[in-house]
Amino acid sequence: MLIDSHCHLNDPAFEETLSEVIARAKAAGVSRFIVPAYDFESLGRTAELAASSPGVIFPAFGIHPWHVQEPIIYERVLGFIRQNHPVAIGEIGLDFSPECPPHELQIKSLTQQLEWISGVRGFKWCRGIDRLQKLKGASGPDFDRCNHAQYEWASVG
Repeated sequence: MLIDSHCHLNDPAFEETLSEVIARAKAAGVSRFIVPAYDFESLGRTAELAASSPGVIFPAFGIHPWHVQEPIIYERVLGFIRQNHPVAIGEIGLDFSPECPPHELQIKSLTQQLEWISGVRGFKWCRGIDRLQKLKGASGPDFDRCNHAQYEWASVG
């Protein structure tokens, strides 16, 4: 059995073709999909997809670093987590590419999200956790994680 652990089937681009995309993936041996939210609009789509395909599509909730300039209402994301029992938290993290939001804003957002997800079981997509560890001079949060776009090696214990 193969599980696609990071696919944005919640992207509006898939609205018309989602059933065909899933059928092709299943024909290739992929039987389950973890779909991470990335902004406020994708939170609802992610929950709806998981509810419409139980046992096939599994949700993850968080705000991607590219979208932290939005007024982030953390309680809204936390509400989706509490109501939908995600298998993961994500997509969250840091992305210091030149075209991304300011570093300070990303660090503040990630730190906040890490605080309220610390009790959630499962792994988290965490872009750039190695950078946060270096910036804060800490070993990092105590959780299993799936690093996304890892720029430098980090201990995953």
